[in-house]
Amino acid sequence: MQWRPVEVQYPRSNYLGDSLSSLGLEPTAEANHKAFLQTPELREATKLHQDSIPTSKIQFNEDLRSEARRVSGKVVDIETAMNGEVSVFQREVEHGVEVLLRSDSSGQLELLRHADASTLLGAVASEGRVGLLFD
Repeated sequence: MQWRPVEVQYPRSNYLGDSLSSLGLEPTAEANHKAFLQTPELREATKLHQDSIPTSKIQFNEDLRSEARRVSGKVVDIETAMNGEVSVFQREVEHGVEVLLRSDSSGQLELLRHADASTLLGAVASEGRVGLLFD
């Protein structure tokens, strides 16, 4: 089966650069929000939370001749080292669907296989992450 392209959506990046009043909140809410973000307890809690997240021990060989990285579930969130825009392709295989991720800027490739899905419905990409929705 041939590779078919999948439309990739790029959501607007975070609202971090926008003022809260531009999002429909009162100007006092923005001042309170900024003050809250500066509290030492919040910074300490954020650091403890980030330190508690286990790092992945899975090493993936980017050579496509190696076995495909297996994924499962209806919605899959992939952390990737790809920069810039990402092209996504799919093809049906004997048992499931294979998905090819390609970085348009660097040409990096990643091959994924979902054994329980019949098709890839859509993809959402943001900096360093790709979300995939399977049928």
